[in-house]
Order: sequence, then C-alpha cells, then structure tokens
Amino acid sequence: MLTYTFSRREKTLILILIIVLLAVVWYMLVFKGTSDELIRIESESAAVNEQITITAAKASQMDYMEKVIEQRKAQGVKPTPIPMYASGKVIPPGPPSEGLNPS
Repeated sequence: MLTYTFSRREKTLILILIIVLLAVVWYMLVFKGTSDELIRIESESAAVNEQITITAAKASQMDYMEKVIEQRKAQGVKPTPIPMYASGKVIPPGPPSEGLNPS
C-alpha cells in the first residue's frame, strides 16, 4: 500500500521536526506552567511576608503603648476622655442617637 521509502535527508528533516514539536509541547505544557506557578507563589509569599511585618510592627507598638499606660497608671495620671466627632462637630456625651441628626 505505502511503498514509498524516505530518503536519508527526508528522515533527518522528519526527526528534526519531531524534536522541535516535542520542545514546543514541553515548553507550553511544562516550562510555562511551572514558571507561572512559581511567579504566583512568590507573589503570595511576598504578600504574606509583608503581612507578617505589619502584624509584628502593630504588636510592638501595642506592647509599647501598654507599657506607657501602665507607667501612667503607676504615676497616678488619670486618662483624659477624647471627645467624639462627626463631620467636624463635637458630639455631646449621652445616648448614641443624641447629637447625630441625619438632617
């Protein structure tokens, strides 16, 4: 049925074509997918490291503020209440709805 025999040159070209096709398939399926996944993981890792740094800074600041509060309490300093503000107006003390007219 198929009695054609390929010449040495044609066999070499077919072999080169197969190698190139395998390389392209490997690049598209393995290399590109792996590199995209690595980029995503590195990005997530950077975000987590940034969050850890922020949380550590907050914890450090909280510790400092708690120490200052304890020092002030030991010195007998009474805390000063901070007035509440809404749109630049001081809200008088009282029930939560008092002083907050939506009009």
